Parts: sequence; C-alpha cells; structure tokens
Amino acid sequence: MSYQDLKKKIIDMQNDSIYQNLSASYNKQNIFSILKIERNENRHSAFLCWLFNPDSEHGLGLIPLKKVLALYALHNEALQPDLAMLMINGNYQLEVEDCTTERCLNQISESNGKERLDIWMKLWLTDCDGNKKMMPLVVENKIYSNEGQNQTKKYHDAVAQYLAKEKGTHAIEIYLTPDDTKTCSCEHFIHLTYQTLLDKVIEPLTAYPMSSEYSDLINAYIENLSVPATQWTDDKEIDPNKLSNSILAISSTHRKNLTDLYSRYKELYDAALFVAGGEATRKLMNDINVNSEYVELLQNFWDNNINLFTTILYVCKSQIVEGHEGELMNVFKQNRRDNSKYRVLWDKNGDGNWTTIDGFENPLSKGRTVAVFFMKWMELSSPKSIDEVRAAFPTKINSYYAHNKKKKQYDSVICLSEDDKKAKTESGFEIEITNSWDLYPIKQDTPFGPGYGTLYENNKAAGKAMITKMWRKGDFKSFLEHIKKHSNTLFKRVKIVDAY
Repeated sequence: MSYQDLKKKIIDMQNDSIYQNLSASYNKQNIFSILKIERNENRHSAFLCWLFNPDSEHGLGLIPLKKVLALYALHNEALQPDLAMLMINGNYQLEVEDCTTERCLNQISESNGKERLDIWMKLWLTDCDGNKKMMPLVVENKIYSNEGQNQTKKYHDAVAQYLAKEKGTHAIEIYLTPDDTKTCSCEHFIHLTYQTLLDKVIEPLTAYPMSSEYSDLINAYIENLSVPATQWTDDKEIDPNKLSNSILAISSTHRKNLTDLYSRYKELYDAALFVAGGEATRKLMNDINVNSEYVELLQNFWDNNINLFTTILYVCKSQIVEGHEGELMNVFKQNRRDNSKYRVLWDKNGDGNWTTIDGFENPLSKGRTVAVFFMKWMELSSPKSIDEVRAAFPTKINSYYAHNKKKKQYDSVICLSEDDKKAKTESGFEIEITNSWDLYPIKQDTPFGPGYGTLYENNKAAGKAMITKMWRKGDFKSFLEHIKKHSNTLFKRVKIVDAY
C-alpha cells in the first residue's frame, strides 16, 4: 500500500457511518466516567444491587433478580434438579427481605473478622405447591483485585452458619469477574463473568418498558462496561497501553459493529496495531510489513482512536492472530509499559549523511534514547553553562519531574555533576549518582557514559551534565515534539527515529 493509499484508507474509515457511531460512543463521557468510578468495585456492586432489588425505582420489579437466579441455575451443575428447574422456568413467587451492599460477616455469623460481602440478599422463594424456602444470595465482585487467601471459603462458612441458624435450604453464592480464568478457592461459589451477566441479564432488560430516566441509566451502564476505562479506582489512572484489559463486557450491538468495522478495514487496522504494539506485536504479526515512512501517521491514527481500537482488539483478537490471542492481549497488559524502540542518528560531517552512533547501533528504550541523544548533543554543542543546557532541555518537557511533588528535588530534567560521584540540582540538592534510580550511572562505553556530557567554562572542562532517565510515553512524546520543533536550530545534527 502506498502512502497515498494509506491516507485515503484513513479518510474512508473516518467517513464510514459505523466508525462515526462507534467513535462517538467510545469518546463520550457518561455518569460513571464523569464521577471517575468506571472500574470501582464498590460502585459496580452498588449498581448491581440496585438493579437486582425489586423495590428499586427502575420499575422492573423481580425481572432482573429472576434472570440472575436462572443464570445461576444454568451454571450450577451441582444444584438440585427440582430447584434448578424452578429457577430456570421462573414459575415461583419471590420475596426479598433484605438487600444491601457491604454486609459484615459478623452480622450474619459468629465471625470476628471485618470482611464484608459485596452484595447480600435474603430471599424467600415459594413454589407452586406453596413450599417456602429461605435462600441467602451473596455476590463477591472482583474487577481487578484478586481473591484474598481463602476469602470465598470464609464467606461460605459464614453463610452456612447463617443458613443453619435461619433454617434456610440453599445459599446462592456467586463469584463475579471480568475474566473467565479468574476462579475462586471455594467450589460452592459459582463463577460468572461480566460478559455473561450482560448477555443474559442486563442487556435483555432494555427490551422491557421503563421510564426513559432509568432506561438511559441502564444503557449508560452497558456502555460503561464496553468502553475502555481511564481509571482503575478513584485516583489511579490506567495506562493507555493497558486499556484492553479494562474492558469488562461488550454489548451485542457494539460487538457486531466492531467486527464489521474490522472486516472492512482489516489491512489498515492491522498496520496501525503493528506499529502501536511495539516490538512484541511485530513478532506476532511477522507477515505484515510497514514502511518506516508510515510509522508516525499510523501511530497518530492509533493514538487518536485508542478507545475504539483497543476494543476492536478485544473483540477481534482471534481474527488478527489466530492461536496467539493470549500473547497479543499480553502485549497491551504487560507491566503497563510501552515497548517501542528507537535509534539515535547523527550527521557526523554536517553533510546530511545520517548514521547511528558507535556503541548504540541496537534499538533503544525511551529512557536510553533520550540519554544517548543528550550525550551526543552535549558533544556536538559544547555548551558553556548549565543554564544553556537547561534552556535546550526545559523541565516542562517531562511532566513526571515538573509536576511530581515526590520528585521535588529535581528542579530540572538536567543535573550538574561536579565529580563522578555526586550530582547537584539547581537548588543544590546532592544525589549519589550510582544509587539514584532516576539518573543513569556512569558507564565505561563512552567517556562519561550515556546521558552525560562535558560542560565547559573558559574552554576547560568544568563538570558533567546528565539527564534524568524516567520518560513515560506522554513525556517522551513531548521530548520528540520538542526536538522536532528545534530541528533546524538546536538539534541540526542529531535526531531520533523509530527503530523499525
């Protein structure tokens, strides 16, 4: 595909009505994203408890709860046949005596622990013959956290005590997670996924008549499950590279549209994924070849559509790399890191002939790339003062140091070393180079090691300047934009290119 064809395909995709509808859906905010509770376990439990409660304002009565019981019976192969048939057919009367979240174990048992049940309900089920059965319902909800040691076993023992005390007949125990591989320690808990809950309970509810207020709320919750979240909890942001792991479930409508969109623009999407996933993705998709001149355009295209494109990855992974789906998904999960690699080139003679730097021919990480770039710039520019260096590399290009209060000792992304052992910031705070995680230690492969350069005053070496090594994806992007902006002045003879 030529560069012109690539640009045309991007425009065609952007003009596609399916793309436009999906893009609008995946980029808009709803009440959950506004409140930054998209993946807060307690808030999800509260919403589901409200939905299952027949006395809630949604007006659906017992319909949601009966669907949950039918789903439970379907997945519990050990359930008594007559009870399973009753729950699946729905031919019974149901009363809810108690319905709450965060019920302490010591309120239902002799446990002294402070553990809490995410959802607790006390149900009374009456069959056609008038037989009345008391059944507690417990939901343990896990979105990103794992089960504590024997947590569900402790919960089962507590519920069993309650069951015996209240002369109940059966406990309905559900373990709810986004991932069907996340099992729990207690065999009595039935494992359900958010996808199953969406398919069999929540999405079918939208066909029932209810006020627009609550219909809109339920639809907003469905969208919240489908859209990659931006928050782990109320205050921890999700790294964009791990967005595909933040999807809880996909609605049937979105699934169909996402699949159709991928089928229409498979070649374009695969090329963008090939670039965005870094080296690991390129190994899995080794039958794809992307011209190096297309990399920047494809990366920007991916970044501008990251919510939509990570959801396509989640839905269409089997079509993209059949047999290696888990490996592909791990590319966007592992350590929340961006695995892109780069090379630093320099114009040795000032004649436009760009070559790699001796000793650094292999692909470099982001932090290493900045360090090598800085080292070569120092060598070529021979700055006369630390202020001159800081003017070329202002603090604002790295928000990690500019705004992180825990790193307040760094007045700049540039530090001055008076000898091989210590570094000083502008405020005079001394840092041991060899013990500081944030500064590259001196190596032997160059006079002062990558990330260092000699600072001259009156034509004499006055010290060494170094650059910090923590460069997150957004900060590194700012660094690239900074050197590109000044490529005709400050950085005429050194540049950074994508390694592949």
